[in-house]
Amino acid sequence: MYNFVNACFVMYADEILLLAPSVHSLQILVSACESTFGQLDFAISVRKSVCIRIGPRWRRCHFSCSPILLSDGSELQWIENVQYLGVCVTRSMHFSCSFDNAKKSFYWSFNAVFGKIGRIASENVVMQLINLNVCPYYHNAVDACPINRTLERSLQFPLTRIMMKIFKTTPKKLQTTVNYTSAFNPYVMQLKKRKINFLNKVSTTCNALCKLFVSTASSEMITLCSAT
Repeated sequence: MYNFVNACFVMYADEILLLAPSVHSLQILVSACESTFGQLDFAISVRKSVCIRIGPRWRRCHFSCSPILLSDGSELQWIENVQYLGVCVTRSMHFSCSFDNAKKSFYWSFNAVFGKIGRIASENVVMQLINLNVCPYYHNAVDACPINRTLERSLQFPLTRIMMKIFKTTPKKLQTTVNYTSAFNPYVMQLKKRKINFLNKVSTTCNALCKLFVSTASSEMITLCSAT
């Protein structure tokens, strides 16, 4: 018999996320999952299952957290970053995401496209192809993640770099380029629009789990609207 307090299961396809307020509660959740999986002839993979801690006391956690044990005595590893549905969540005081892998993939995709047509196609054609085939991967889940000004500048930088390469110009001249401002808006503006659309959907959803964040989503949307 398991006693779950303030615990949460998030399941999507074959991905399972367990949320718990303490290490002890997480151990109970893992044991419960392992017991249920055993009845289905499934097993928890130690190589693919990891743990991460997010909270106000994470700075004091210089020592490792108590290990999360499986029934066979193996331990789940505590790490600094975890990937869930393509989003990299980092260990910090508050929920935060890392987009380093997204930026690497963005550069790789851009170079693959630009290396094929960059010298034979016009700037407008290249920009449209980048916007349709490269940027969607860069936008993945960014509208659902907390963003600050530092991260905004970090996300804008790769876009500015590729525009400089396409137009063969400097950042100052790039800001005055008509094609850039009309067909490829600054990423900060795109991000705010995507985030407002996402918050609108969250505030009107019928999903019970999403409703828990409605008040937070509404206040964040008001802040974004006032800043736009």
